[in-house]
Amino acid sequence: MSRAPAPKPPAEDGSGDTNPGVSIRETPSLGADLYLDATKSLTKLHKTAIEDGLDTAIVDALRALPGSSHAEWRQVLDEIFRADDRVDADVEADRARVGHALASVLAKAATSLRTDVDDDRRERDLQAARRALQRLGTGNIDNITSPKGDVFATTALLQEAGDAIPTRTIEVHLGVEWAAQRADQRRDVLAWLGELWSAHDVQLVVSHAAAARLVDAHRDQLPAHLTNECKRRLLASDSESDSRLRVQGGGEGGAGASERARLARDELSADSRKTAVVAHVAADANHALTYAELAEKLVLDSPSDGNLYQVCKRLEEEHGLVERHDRPDGLTAISLTSAGLEYITAVYQEEGRQTRLPGTVSGVEMPPQIRPPMPCLPAQGREGGGEEAAVAAGDRPAAEGAAAASPDRDLDWTHGLVAPEFAGYDRALPLEAASERGNIVLQNSRIRRDDVDPRQPRVSITDSSLVVEAGKAENPLQHATTIAHALAWEETRNRLLTPSDIDAVLDGDLDVDVLQDATGVGWLSEDDDGHDVAEAIDDALAELLFETGAYARGDHDVLARLGSDEGFSNESLLDRLSGLEPDESRELTGDEHRSLITAHAMGLATTIVHLLDLSGVDVTLGVRLPDFSRHFGASDDDNNSRRETLVEHLTTIASQWSRYGAFNGFKQLKETRDRKRSNADPDVDAADPFGTLRAGIVVIGRGVETLSDELQDALEDERDLHPDAPEINVAIDVQEGTSVGASIQTARRMLKREKNMEPTPEAISALAAFAADPWAVATAIHWGLKHEPSRRAIHLDEVRRALSQLPWTRLVEEPDRNTSTKRKAIKTLLEAEDPISAAELSRRGGPSTQSWRDHRDRLLELGLVTETDDGWRLTLPFRSERGDATASGAKSEESTARPQIPWFWRGESVDAIPGDLGREKRSPGDVLDWLLVERGLLEDTSRLHDPDDPVGRWADAYYSGDDPDWTAMQEICEEIDVQWRIIAAGCGLRQPDPPSHTASVGPQLSQTALSTPSASPAAD
Repeated sequence: MSRAPAPKPPAEDGSGDTNPGVSIRETPSLGADLYLDATKSLTKLHKTAIEDGLDTAIVDALRALPGSSHAEWRQVLDEIFRADDRVDADVEADRARVGHALASVLAKAATSLRTDVDDDRRERDLQAARRALQRLGTGNIDNITSPKGDVFATTALLQEAGDAIPTRTIEVHLGVEWAAQRADQRRDVLAWLGELWSAHDVQLVVSHAAAARLVDAHRDQLPAHLTNECKRRLLASDSESDSRLRVQGGGEGGAGASERARLARDELSADSRKTAVVAHVAADANHALTYAELAEKLVLDSPSDGNLYQVCKRLEEEHGLVERHDRPDGLTAISLTSAGLEYITAVYQEEGRQTRLPGTVSGVEMPPQIRPPMPCLPAQGREGGGEEAAVAAGDRPAAEGAAAASPDRDLDWTHGLVAPEFAGYDRALPLEAASERGNIVLQNSRIRRDDVDPRQPRVSITDSSLVVEAGKAENPLQHATTIAHALAWEETRNRLLTPSDIDAVLDGDLDVDVLQDATGVGWLSEDDDGHDVAEAIDDALAELLFETGAYARGDHDVLARLGSDEGFSNESLLDRLSGLEPDESRELTGDEHRSLITAHAMGLATTIVHLLDLSGVDVTLGVRLPDFSRHFGASDDDNNSRRETLVEHLTTIASQWSRYGAFNGFKQLKETRDRKRSNADPDVDAADPFGTLRAGIVVIGRGVETLSDELQDALEDERDLHPDAPEINVAIDVQEGTSVGASIQTARRMLKREKNMEPTPEAISALAAFAADPWAVATAIHWGLKHEPSRRAIHLDEVRRALSQLPWTRLVEEPDRNTSTKRKAIKTLLEAEDPISAAELSRRGGPSTQSWRDHRDRLLELGLVTETDDGWRLTLPFRSERGDATASGAKSEESTARPQIPWFWRGESVDAIPGDLGREKRSPGDVLDWLLVERGLLEDTSRLHDPDDPVGRWADAYYSGDDPDWTAMQEICEEIDVQWRIIAAGCGLRQPDPPSHTASVGPQLSQTALSTPSASPAAD
């Protein structure tokens, strides 16, 4: 059967002279054949296109199909859809797959179009074809699976028709809303449009924000002329910024913007609400946020809280730092002006990038991160190392060093690698909330032991952040390989580190010598581009996968594979093996092989982390240790050995993932191999010699906070320092636990993102108070609530149901000296659907009646439980009482008998409590003050004036208007038998930070720096 196309028919609308391709317009035209709005998902966009006119092009394509019978047309269509798996194929069930079904229905339509049938039948067949096309990619068509990629069947048919059909002009609008979509949704739409413009004339109507998105994140999907046109548009729209600064600046000139910024710096304080708003808008990738997004960033319950509308209005009208504009979806966006960018940049430069700019705004604990510059340039070359030596050795981006496991360690894991997968919200959001860039957080948490495969990493990706949880950490080999696999995963790099992203790093202001150091790519030269680096990463990952499989099979003949197409190709790795002579040829031992794989994996991971950091991506690593208390406690020799190996492994990660300016901290401070050391030295600022981690590391497990001192000592150990190390330090905060704010943030994001629920102050307070940590909060919401089809506020009885999913061991932690009585009682009362007696409480697994009598007073005093005529209950409402309360927890007229939650969990101010101003202005010190007054502990003046007494230390700070000491408040809570989380969860102001200690990695500095590590620009 001939496949030659039929002659091209004339276009009825006179569009026959239009050529396929793609172009950019600034304004819509009036002459297009089809208009599409790309703010929809790919499947909805495809459905809309079919409904609005693309079906006519499909009809033309069916008329132009080669062949002369139904069977021939069906065969042609089947071949089109089968090519390159255009439609989901299943060889074992060939007749049931979508492609076969689609070919049948379209062939039937072609038959009706090209044979003599009655009009009614032709219309029925065409309608059936349209319905089939509209349902492509929706997940399921008549019990046949249809993934979203099936929509490419339409473009495949149009491409096959080619010149045989008229070329349509299709106008596609890419606006602010499209730019705000997830990166994967944008990529899907552009991929489909790219297929479409190979067959038709596609005109993109692109907004400023969309042009910036196209340049920043999608250059690999665009023709060069399209990228250049976007860049020209961006440069023309704001002469002060380059194509990567999406400043939507109101049109003011450079002098005007600078003057506005200077005036604002004189008029506004760094810790004001206005500055917090500007800082959060500046931290957004598009420099634009809606009111709702701003409220979430500022930890407000709604945009109406805290006069947010008025603040933004004044920032625009009085200061010119932001501007408000309406989006196509009807929402108002707050975008940054040139003056706003200059202002917030000046604030960070003067106050320090780690200053608590939004710290007075409803519990915001850290400022948003404006991408830091790489200020350090090479001062001199170092002979004998760097590029030449690396190139001569055939170096690849895969060997920066690792902590090899000791020879007598049990591997205790199943060898091999499992493909990474995307993390669920319940795993990713607690890590996001607990992580602080540049810190190591040690979080005590009773995470499950049996819910993860130690070989399988999980990844969470947004436009500018990456969370990696590398399974259950069991030993350096297993952990390093899973980290590297997650970072080098195709999905990770396709979204965050494309060749275009790497090109942007290589095309920056850094010299090649500095780039070699900054990226860990020792062979890099001026001629290499992003594709070269990406291919090297692909090769390094393939080597890692092969060698890990070989190790699992007991094949340790690494030397025999050198120079072949499989296994390690980097001979420099062998330098690590002290027991291997230069000319020796033998099979390696298992320990030697394991050491090389670990080193290779750590080198690959380090290179990718450095590239992500240089590309402006925040990286968080979750280290999961569910068996820590059992296998890593200092109880016997085996546990001590595992513990020491773990500390060494964490220290290795922190050292290799550190930087000073653009420079790799490990290469500068600890690398001993001359040819691997940096070929350039940083120009050290004596007033600011502190660098930082390129990522945030969160270690989770029962008792992991006991690692704090050992980890700090290992980081500061100078025995591993190179004698020629420059006088710089990498400042790493080792933090013991997270604040209650992390639980609050997790609860808010879980409710909004996973369950589509609107959080209320009371619900957030109860979740953060009763759940022991952010992971417990996420678990409760994940398993206890269902996703809502439309956004609504959560009810307090639903909070009760969610919390009831937790075992008592994951409910609020008590002071160490107390028993589990209160937690078991709370667990039992959470599960109860009505008040129960003390005897029934005991029968259902709660404490004994005597134990309950001994411990209930504190719960009564705090307002957590109450006794009614029918028995004991929590003050959280039952499902049957839902009609008695509003979403905010306020009683209705009929609910006078229902108990109320504690006053310090409520969002609004409580008249019965003197001085209470509501959640936003309530601090834990205020609640503690109320408790101490109730207990009469402030009447003892000797304690109030004793600096060694926790009450005295707390009172001295609190009544002076300063932040009370965390340790003092914890000691008071233990003394009065009150759980810290209970009183802190309802407070939006001045949440204290957990204890932390700054480890300085590097040599003793010759003089004390003028700035502290936390205020260092280089440290950010």
